[in-house]
Amino acid sequence: MKSIRETAGDAFGIPKDISLNMPRITVSADAELYMENYGSLLSFSDTSMTVGGRRFTVTVSGAGLEIKSIRRDDLTLIGKILHIEYKFN
Repeated sequence: MKSIRETAGDAFGIPKDISLNMPRITVSADAELYMENYGSLLSFSDTSMTVGGRRFTVTVSGAGLEIKSIRRDDLTLIGKILHIEYKFN
C-alpha cells in the first residue's frame, strides 16, 4: 500500500527520491560515487562507507576509498568501488 507522501508525489510527478526522502546515487564507472539525500555518515574507512537515513542504509565497499567532498545534502566518494548494498530499515 502506498503512503500518502508516495501517492501525492506520484500525482504531482515528483521523483521518488524527493517525495520519499530517499537517496539518489550516481556512479561514474567504478571510480566515483555521488550521493544526494544521504541522511548521515554512520561509518567510514578506506574499504567501506555506510550512510543512513530514517528508512534506509547504504553501504559502499571498495579499496582506497576517500571522501572527496561532504556537505549536508550530498557527498562524493572516490576510489575503487566494488559493491553497493541498499537496505530498507
